[in-house]
Amino acid sequence: MDFTFNDFITIVVNYLPLFIGWFLGIISALTIDLLKKCFDRSEIKKGILIELNEVQLVATSACISTIPSTQLTQGYANWIRPFFEKLITSRGKDYSIDEKILNKMTEKEFYEILSTIITNRTPGTSNIATKIKTPYLDAKINFISFFNEKLQSLVIRLKRDVDLINDDFSQITFYHSKTFDNLSENNREIVQKNTELISERIERRSQNLIKLIQQIIDSN
Repeated sequence: MDFTFNDFITIVVNYLPLFIGWFLGIISALTIDLLKKCFDRSEIKKGILIELNEVQLVATSACISTIPSTQLTQGYANWIRPFFEKLITSRGKDYSIDEKILNKMTEKEFYEILSTIITNRTPGTSNIATKIKTPYLDAKINFISFFNEKLQSLVIRLKRDVDLINDDFSQITFYHSKTFDNLSENNREIVQKNTELISERIERRSQNLIKLIQQIIDSN
């Protein structure tokens, strides 16, 4: 039986709607999936940034709580000031500082008030921030592949740095608890020295964490 052009037209007419429907179905599914991924990426990024803002406040508090008073400079005060102002806006009652007065301070006045806060810190670990928690980031860590490579790299670095500083918090809590034990003078000096070293490391890592979070925020 010969297959004519009319036969071909008949087949096309009969099956074209089915083909178009199948094609549009695939395109629709792909479009919906793409839109969902874009929405998920936007929502996940938003959630992570909200959490990182809170982490930045904790890191700022850790800096204020651990920097040796002898190492405070005007340059350091100028650097930490915008983060400290955010801290006061969120937790001003912890420092008994009026936000409006703080915003009007000169650089020298801010340095002096910061110096007073650091000098009058209560000895021990109670003034050092507790462990940093990132429950939202932990829950969404498998979705960071949605982000560009630079942001993925920064987030992975952040997770590593948070783990390191949390380990320092555990260590300093341990050594602080040892100060209540009946120690020899030599062992007490060792505990004190280790506490000072870890405290300095916390301050240094808190600085890096603040800067890293700011880099992530600025990249968005």
